[in-house]
Amino acid sequence: MNSLIKKYEGCFLVAYKCPAGVWTIGYGNTNVDGVPVYEGMSITQDRAEVLLSEWIENEVKPYISDLNLKGKQLEAIISLVYNVGGPAFKKSKLRQAILNKDYESVCREWDFGFKSNLKGIYKRRVEELFLFISEI
Repeated sequence: MNSLIKKYEGCFLVAYKCPAGVWTIGYGNTNVDGVPVYEGMSITQDRAEVLLSEWIENEVKPYISDLNLKGKQLEAIISLVYNVGGPAFKKSKLRQAILNKDYESVCREWDFGFKSNLKGIYKRRVEELFLFISEI
């Protein structure tokens, strides 16, 4: 269920600065047990897996539970919301398009207006969208 997140976030067991300059660890976590990630922090692979699962349960699923998605669509939207954040997704045109089953708008809004020079972001968005629309 988390294969896209794992593919695009990667797992780092020692803290590193992400392209935005924020200390990050695991699969893109910026804090661990309420403590901001700091230089030199390290975790185990098992802890990284738990952090990922907890984040999805607490910070992603509450924002998508009313969409009633399953399978590939659920995996795609979890990856997207994990990356852009629940609050941003909640107020998005994309969320409304999904609720309305307006798939033309879903395709148009999927990029989420994300402006980045990171090719990985574009690849991720394309793969998420492909996964989502493959079950329409």
